[in-house]
Amino acid sequence: DICSKEACDFMDRLLHKDPVLRLGSLAGGENDILKHPWFEGWDPKSIRRQKLKAPWVPNIKDPLDTSHFEDWDDVEDKTKCSYPPLSDKQELIFEDF
Repeated sequence: DICSKEACDFMDRLLHKDPVLRLGSLAGGENDILKHPWFEGWDPKSIRRQKLKAPWVPNIKDPLDTSHFEDWDDVEDKTKCSYPPLSDKQELIFEDF
């Protein structure tokens, strides 16, 4: 596995598609996040005050250094593609969008 069971569950619940069911959006708010098992052993006050030392800090050359990210140059940028114009009927689909 790429991450622990707790970390995977935390990410799944934090990134839940339905915002109503998303971790942190429920009645407990941010407390639901901080009480998640992934945070076990961490002091919420230290987290809020940014007093915890990061377990790993990447070496970066400058603020725009992306060397720690995957190379996506081979992926086609669909925003630069040309598409045929929509017909009047097709445009009606997006009238209230």
